Amino acid sequence: MKCGDVLRALSETVSYALSAPVYATVLAWYMLWIRSRFNVLEWVVALIFLGVAPVTGVLAGVAKGKVDVFVSRRSDRPIYFVPAVASHAICGWVYAVLGDRLLAVFAFTYAVVTASILLVTFAEKVSVHVAGVAGPTTFMVLAFGLTYSVLYVLVPAVAFARLCLRAHTAKELTLGMLVAVVATAITWFALNVYVSNT
Repeated sequence: MKCGDVLRALSETVSYALSAPVYATVLAWYMLWIRSRFNVLEWVVALIFLGVAPVTGVLAGVAKGKVDVFVSRRSDRPIYFVPAVASHAICGWVYAVLGDRLLAVFAFTYAVVTASILLVTFAEKVSVHVAGVAGPTTFMVLAFGLTYSVLYVLVPAVAFARLCLRAHTAKELTLGMLVAVVATAITWFALNVYVSNT
């Protein structure tokens, strides 16, 4: 897809604004806010373990000139997923300790989705941007109901942006969405069955 300068600039803005760490942090803060959980520690945990820590390896790689900020080459991607999976899992554990079951499940779900994307990446490049919107949106629908399905309008917006920037093919975008939605749904149901049986 060829895009002019204005569309490319808009696509870059969408790619940054709706990146997985930003979207995850915003949704976590939103879930804290709507449940009147104003413990500063819980807000900071989301920022650190969902927003900052998952991308520190990528930012270090960018600073060293090893990768671009979106880690465009598939062969470069696997090593950068490992800290993200660990950060999401730690986040889930911290929220469990703090007694926030919902955000613990959210973070553990994010860890499973990220690990699933990592595994698929060994065979095929996957859009982390689309996965990073489709997975958490699915979580919101499962946790709070169909009203939140309106957030799915962000998926085609992100997909268009990534196509416009020539970062992904339609297949890679679709694969990112499918892996994230399926992994989120399976994890959501498995964790809820586990929690209700303990």
